[in-house]
Amino acid sequence: MAQKIISRDVPEKFFNTRLVSLDINALVAGTRFRGDFEERMLGIIEEIKEAGNIILFIDEIHTIVGAGGAGGALDAANILKPALARGELRCIGATTTDEYAEYIEDDAALERRFQPIFVNEPDTKTTISILNGLKGRYESYHGVKIKKSALNTAVKLAQRYIVDRHLPDSAIDIIDEAASKKTVSFGQLNKGATGVGRKLEQLSQEKERLLKEEEWNRAMSVRDQEQKYKKKLKSLVGEQVKTYSTAVDEADVTEIVSTMTGIPIEELTASEAQKLLELEKQLAKKVIGQNHVLQQVAAVLRRNRVGLRDPNKPTGSFIFLGISGVGKTLVAQSLAEILFDDPENLIRLDMSEFSERHTVSRLVGAPPGYVGYEEGGEIAEKLRRKPYSVILLDEIEKAHPEVFNILLQVLDNGRLMDGKGRVTNFRNSIIIMTSNVGSHLIRKEGDIGFAKASKEGRAREAVFKDISQKLTGELHRSFKVEFLNRVDATIVFRPLSKETVRKIAKLLIKEAANRLREEHKMKLRVELAVYDLLVEKGFSEEFGAREMRRAVTQTIEDPLSEGILAEKFKKGQTIHVKVKNKEIVLK
Repeated sequence: MAQKIISRDVPEKFFNTRLVSLDINALVAGTRFRGDFEERMLGIIEEIKEAGNIILFIDEIHTIVGAGGAGGALDAANILKPALARGELRCIGATTTDEYAEYIEDDAALERRFQPIFVNEPDTKTTISILNGLKGRYESYHGVKIKKSALNTAVKLAQRYIVDRHLPDSAIDIIDEAASKKTVSFGQLNKGATGVGRKLEQLSQEKERLLKEEEWNRAMSVRDQEQKYKKKLKSLVGEQVKTYSTAVDEADVTEIVSTMTGIPIEELTASEAQKLLELEKQLAKKVIGQNHVLQQVAAVLRRNRVGLRDPNKPTGSFIFLGISGVGKTLVAQSLAEILFDDPENLIRLDMSEFSERHTVSRLVGAPPGYVGYEEGGEIAEKLRRKPYSVILLDEIEKAHPEVFNILLQVLDNGRLMDGKGRVTNFRNSIIIMTSNVGSHLIRKEGDIGFAKASKEGRAREAVFKDISQKLTGELHRSFKVEFLNRVDATIVFRPLSKETVRKIAKLLIKEAANRLREEHKMKLRVELAVYDLLVEKGFSEEFGAREMRRAVTQTIEDPLSEGILAEKFKKGQTIHVKVKNKEIVLK
């Protein structure tokens, strides 16, 4: 507004208007006796009345309530009320909606003297325009140039990844930090230049000492050395200037956002597209026998990430159905590792712990006045620290119905308000819910089971299709339609075949061999008959891959551990895994 008054971009009535800011804290400071504060306030009001062209601006205007009112004296709000009511004082105040509700609305007489105007968050175009206006100021302060592309990147990344703050504040902060880091980096001379600088200081001090002692010849010699070191320093710094850019660009902005959010830089750049394109291939290295699952998951994530979805919804939401040990949890773990470069970016919650109504408070936090209010919600706190996460809700059917009401809000709006009124954003997260609903249908013998199905691929495919339809029907009987409609995909996992379990055995042994090579510098050689015996021992339609993992642990990893501890197997050796008398032996 002040800028518009200066540039005469206001009605003629305001051409000579002065906008004056009032610091309430400075006004209260030093008022020791009763009446001091009132005297100051009345003096200000009188000066404004006499001037006739002053508009008063009070930042954090809610602070006038109670300011200076100690010892029974009137506070600033009550002193201003008469002047405001008579129209002798034109005043603009700035505060937040929460503080307006807490302080201003409680005082009806004060509230009616102000007209509230709600300032909304600016859009992308407006924010870029604001940053362009501030660019010169930050360039002057930090002594660097800021590219326009850096401004665009700052706005785009702030809007997408810094979800707990608003534009333009978040984007301005990014530009400020990027410029500051660039200045600090440029100011740090290389080691050679730093050493030359120290030597120059020593020579300068030595020269001053010799001049005071009237050692003219020696002083001239030191001066000559000083000139040589000055040229050397200039050369070193000049080389650094040539190879170092002082302009803040997109890379600098991306690095700052990565530091602020904890999101890897790769996730903020175009390489994410490459990850999504190769997602099935990368997942297939970890998840065996569920290609249809990987294809559906990758298709949903690609579609959502390119913007063909509601931007306020999570990146992806899935319900995984299937018996235990078929890879439901493994898919979630693999997604966290592949997409977010960190297996720790998996938030796992066992929904059987949320079966009672009161446990819902663990998700969103307890309401005010209840135990645990200060701790916040479990899922909200974890996601606030790691906004780029896979959220795994295990055995969702065991959760209390109130939990589903919360999930409806998350799946629909991509946000959740906790008990402290803080909003947690789910837009950058992937939500995976696993369920054992209808798993008895897969185990059941008969027409819909695999036990009596033909071993031909087409027959097994027909049986699986029939089971999938029955599971979907069971799911609709267990969950509300409005909940299921908000989920991107419901996917049924296949029971594992013997061939799939054999591949899993190879993968588990390969992982064990890699650990053995890294930790103990030993090699592992496994003959084909070992895999046949493992499939015979470790195949279970009921327990899936977990039974195979137990078999590998008991027959290979346990004997390996005992042999290493007993020094039977030593560093640099090759350990052969064979079958002897229908038992697995290590030599």
